[in-house]
Amino acid sequence: KRFVYDMVENRTSLAKDVILIKLKNIKEPNDLKNKSFKEIVKENTKLDINNLDDYIVVLDGLDELAMKTGLSTSDIETICQKFSRENTTIIITTRHGYLNFDTLNEVNIAIVELKELDKTQQLSWLEKYKTTYPNIKLSNETIEKFHRDKDKHILELINQPILLHMIANMDIENIEKLNKTKLYSEFFEILIKRKWEKDAHTLSKLKGLEQEEYSRVLKNMLKELAFHIFNSEYEYIQKYEFEKL
Repeated sequence: KRFVYDMVENRTSLAKDVILIKLKNIKEPNDLKNKSFKEIVKENTKLDINNLDDYIVVLDGLDELAMKTGLSTSDIETICQKFSRENTTIIITTRHGYLNFDTLNEVNIAIVELKELDKTQQLSWLEKYKTTYPNIKLSNETIEKFHRDKDKHILELINQPILLHMIANMDIENIEKLNKTKLYSEFFEILIKRKWEKDAHTLSKLKGLEQEEYSRVLKNMLKELAFHIFNSEYEYIQKYEFEKL
C-alpha cells in the first residue's frame, strides 16, 4: 500500500505503472498454479491491459493467502518459481514462516527483508505520534528503559511497528513495570473491553450477554485458539480450521 501510495503521490518516480492485487481476494487460489500470469492479472483488475511488461505487479499478502486457503508450502513454492520466470517485474509480500526462501533458487529472484525498528526510529515514531496524541502514557524515557532492561519481553514487541503503535494506542498505565504474563493479560483485557463497548448493545439485545460473561467466553476462545496453534506445525491457524474449532 505504501509503495502504491508513494507512486500516486509522485514521491517515487518509475517508468512503469503499478498494479496492486491482494492475494487473499483471489476467489480461486488454484488459478495461481493452473492459469497463466496474464490471465490471473486480467481477472483481478479492472484495467484494460495489453502488455504486462509495461507494469510492476504487486501481489500482496502471500501469508494471508496461505492462512485462508490451506495451500501447501510446496504449492506456494511452485507458484513463486512459476512467477519468477515471467518477464514482468513482480513483487510478492509475505510475513516470515510461510515460505522456505532457500528453495527459491531461480537467478532472477531477489529476497528483501524489512528490518525491525531500532531505538532511534522508535523514538522518532513516538515524537510524530505525540503531535496528534500528546497525552499518551508511553514516553521517550519508557522506551529508553525498555532498551536498558535485561528482560526484553516488551522490547521484542516495540521493535515491530504495528505492535509499537498498538502499545502506544492502548495507553497502558506503568507498562514498564509489567512482566510478560501481566502485559498480555492487560492487552486482552483492553481489546475485549473495546470490543464490548463497540458491540454491547447488539450482544445484550440479541444474545442476552453481559460484559463479564462475554469476557469469559472470548478468553476461553482465545485459549483454545492459542493451544491449537501451539500444537500445530505452523505458527497460524487456517480459516476453515478456526471455523471448525
